[in-house]
Amino acid sequence: AGVPVLEDNELTGAMPGKFEGKAGLTVGLEKKCDFTGAVCLSSEKTLKKDRPFYLEVSDDGQNWQRVMPNGVINGNEIRFDLKKSGASGKFVRMLREGDKYEPGIVGFYVYGKPQKN
Repeated sequence: AGVPVLEDNELTGAMPGKFEGKAGLTVGLEKKCDFTGAVCLSSEKTLKKDRPFYLEVSDDGQNWQRVMPNGVINGNEIRFDLKKSGASGKFVRMLREGDKYEPGIVGFYVYGKPQKN
């Protein structure tokens, strides 16, 4: 008995992330929210830093607005501090500028507060 130990190269619980053009990771929420941050966790030990990851938000999943600032990469994490961005919406998607990149994604967390209406 005990807790299983995973080797570094095992992608247990990871989903493939496909970042190319407008392909990325999209999350739909129950209600429109005011966003304060987002965090993406990868199964890769170190994510590529050659091109930025960024977020877009939408009220309807069709019309998107880019949110600043870009994500900050630290090892296998991408963090977005949206406290001063004024970003809100019902949908959030994470994209990456540049060529195709397919890291394994083990978590994508969006932080904020539902709007009252």
